[in-house]
Amino acid sequence: MPPIRKHLLSPAKLNKSGKDKIPPPTDPATWRESLIPPGEMITSSQAYKWYQIKHLDVLNEIEWEPFMSLTHNVQRPITRVTLVASHRKIERKAWEKHGGPERWDTYQIRRKIQWNKQVKGTRPYPEPIIGKLSDNQAVAKLQLEGKIPPDGQSPTDLLLSKYVTSTNLRQLYQEFILRFSVPWVWEKCNSILDSAGVFADAAREIHLGNALVMLPLYPLRTGRRQLRAKSSLRRRMADVLRRAPRKGDSNMDVIKHPSGQILHVWSKAYLTELYEILKKIFDRYGMEVWKKVRYNVYHTVSTSPKMNMIADPLRHEQYDRCHGSMHFNSYDGTWSDPAFQWLAGKAEPGSFIHSERSRCQAGIEYNEVL
Repeated sequence: MPPIRKHLLSPAKLNKSGKDKIPPPTDPATWRESLIPPGEMITSSQAYKWYQIKHLDVLNEIEWEPFMSLTHNVQRPITRVTLVASHRKIERKAWEKHGGPERWDTYQIRRKIQWNKQVKGTRPYPEPIIGKLSDNQAVAKLQLEGKIPPDGQSPTDLLLSKYVTSTNLRQLYQEFILRFSVPWVWEKCNSILDSAGVFADAAREIHLGNALVMLPLYPLRTGRRQLRAKSSLRRRMADVLRRAPRKGDSNMDVIKHPSGQILHVWSKAYLTELYEILKKIFDRYGMEVWKKVRYNVYHTVSTSPKMNMIADPLRHEQYDRCHGSMHFNSYDGTWSDPAFQWLAGKAEPGSFIHSERSRCQAGIEYNEVL
């Protein structure tokens, strides 16, 4: 049976001016019954595409659950994690946003007319589809209904992550996805625990639980715009990051802390060059491009060996593994990520004084434009 599409008023019912009359807001108690089958789920991208509702805006009002989807690329299948929520609740939220189902229908009509004028029939209008689940959503529905074997490790767990080896770790995995919205934080934390020799499930559960509350909220690498391949700013940015100093380079400064710690940091000259190019990218291309470019700097800090390393005379080897990126301290069980400052937006006075931006004038000016 073909998918059922939401009923929209006929364009023939528009008034003479070509626009339909906007009905007044109505009492929620009088709203019609939803046509969406109970239990049907939609993804966060569908919620935005169909209803213009961002999951981050309703995170505290609607319950979101993570689920795995597998791309249908035979040569290189890729697993990814997305969020799903009740289709009915998303539709209800759209009704609340517009003042009732009738006002929502009117909005849909106007938006569809405008869409058809712009795309001229080249793409169908993203109209909500109900009554038909994709294969991935059908798998997610089984997961949410608890039909996945509760004991032991199921094939679905293996597709989610190789680190999901118990019921408690599966729950922690879901909490990671809900908090950080990206799977790489979970994988990174578990990889660090592997390097630290923490393999027992019970110990991992404790340390991963601490990571949930200690690590910052990593921003999504969003934005459709990106630097053009032939852009001079793109070439300059790549060149600057390629020349990122390592410990022992002449372009590194050494700072001795009163506690006896020694901090190896990028020199003011290099920071000035880096902040100047970041500011130019932000000024020319705006926030959307900057959101992607900042991750290039973060990954440079995170993957470059011996960079931004804190050397403690008493626990030198422990800090030697930090490398200025996400770090687990096995001595006291704490988590930190010094490189996160490159992902953060404008730093407030309290945190700005401790950031790299405060070390040069270019960093101060960069912080002001964010």
